[in-house]
Amino acid sequence: MTPWSETSQKQRNSIYTGIGLSVLCAVYCLIIRRIVVVNGESRFFDCVLYAFKVVIGGSFDGVDETAFAVGVSGIILLLLVIGWGVFAFISAEDSPYGEARFATGSDIRKMGLLDEENASGIIVGKTGQRLLSPNCLRHGIALAPTRSGKTAGFVIPSALSFKGSLIIVDPKGELEKLLAKPLKKAGKTVYTIDWSNENSKDSWNPLSLKVFPSVFSSYSEAERQAERIAAMLVGQKGQTEDHWETNAKKHIAALILFAVFLGEKSIAEFDPSNPASVEDWEEYHEPHLSRVFHFIAKDVNVSALLSPNFQGLKTVKENLRDLLKFAAECEAPTRILNDLGSWYNAPDNEAGSHMTTFLSKTQLWRSASVAGATRECSFEWQDLRDSPCAVFIKFPQRDAQSLGVLTALFFETFFGWALDIPRKPLECPIAILADEFGSLPKINLMTDFLSKGAGMGAIIWIIVQDFAQIKSTYGDKGFDTIKTNCSYLLVYAQNNFNTQRELSQMTGKTTQQRTGESQNSRGEKSYSFNKDGADLIAVSDWGTIPFGRHILLCQGFMTRPVYCETPLYFKEKRFTEKLDA
Repeated sequence: MTPWSETSQKQRNSIYTGIGLSVLCAVYCLIIRRIVVVNGESRFFDCVLYAFKVVIGGSFDGVDETAFAVGVSGIILLLLVIGWGVFAFISAEDSPYGEARFATGSDIRKMGLLDEENASGIIVGKTGQRLLSPNCLRHGIALAPTRSGKTAGFVIPSALSFKGSLIIVDPKGELEKLLAKPLKKAGKTVYTIDWSNENSKDSWNPLSLKVFPSVFSSYSEAERQAERIAAMLVGQKGQTEDHWETNAKKHIAALILFAVFLGEKSIAEFDPSNPASVEDWEEYHEPHLSRVFHFIAKDVNVSALLSPNFQGLKTVKENLRDLLKFAAECEAPTRILNDLGSWYNAPDNEAGSHMTTFLSKTQLWRSASVAGATRECSFEWQDLRDSPCAVFIKFPQRDAQSLGVLTALFFETFFGWALDIPRKPLECPIAILADEFGSLPKINLMTDFLSKGAGMGAIIWIIVQDFAQIKSTYGDKGFDTIKTNCSYLLVYAQNNFNTQRELSQMTGKTTQQRTGESQNSRGEKSYSFNKDGADLIAVSDWGTIPFGRHILLCQGFMTRPVYCETPLYFKEKRFTEKLDA
């Protein structure tokens, strides 16, 4: 989308020029009225006529110098006004096929990318010796195939420059090794969560009472959070959710709410002199999905249960019955009792399906590494706003798909909090640099976060190889919403044809003049001049962007793409100095 059509852009420039010349004429006339006197009166056009006669006549003897100078300058001014009128008339039809072009320095300034005083610190490119950084918080997409330079030229420079808190998805663990110490030295508190390491330096638990709303004081918010987590675990097979999926999510959300309820209850009723109270506190004070898993899987051969021929549903339903009885004794909220009761009373095939769904989705938490990395929460969400922090989320590249649900849960719960709690003045903005976004399952709050998150002081940069990775998870409609709400698009050498074609359509067409030559039977040549339209950047050209260069598209200026240098951190003294320090 462009704010002006190609024709109206020229018309606007012509209007501005005309206004400027008109103002100049008015000022000129006011000035000369005081200095030009002919026969005792101020007469500008007499001076113009006088100067014209002198020039035509070629006689300069006895010329009144003041009147002559004013007349000549007036003639020049009139010619400028006439020339502007001719230009304005011609310009409306000058480029009938489009006027897309690469951005100039003036265009880049209008995009708000050279405002160093208000720069956000997200580094989107470089021109000359100046870094390009938006002067406001906005979401973005980076289309970057492997080895294109996006980590060295976008992620690392942005991490070193951003003034607020950062959440960095670090699939290979390289960024944490490189950036942790410089960011600490810059005053940021650094957290490192490694989903594949049971001894992870820091950890994050989606059910922790630090980040989960209180069942006692904010029950409706706790319900919404439990439903979000259940939706992430169950997923959605089709375009619309069916009865089976709806009930599965409802039952799993009830289990999650009960685990959180037990955690809060054990803390509220803790009595160090009562052994039973101490035992309850030790077992329940930190709600965890592994514990929720064992609510159902106690004394059950899970591997056998998940096999297609397993017939031992009875044991699982007995566990559910015991859990329902325990919840009633604990005086759990009515919703928990009702949903667990409906699960227990459901037909065996439906109840069993929900159980196998739940157990298959949560058995990840049986892993020692995942249990260790999710043992508790090392921070609260508010900590990221109270002072600058950097959170690194690490996992082996080979496990990106299997561990993606943990990263997606992290984002889903963060988005829910960020949308509910607006950023206050003087609190830190938060930026997410989401590498390997294409390996994550669908995050249900993604589109809501993109439409409202920037106003709440939090943004995300989605880093994928091509548009197809987003479409495969969110569908065409979801992709359109994501693209619409991302104000910036970084494009490195792109090798997906459909993405190349879409980018060419986005950047628009330019008008080209072609010269044709023909020759008749007598050998006389004739020439013709024709205009036609062509893509500013041809489809195939998106795949030939050289390493060290990329193209930046800015919302509102899509037909003014910026052909940037990629500010590779190891070639930039301003970044190497921070890393060396």
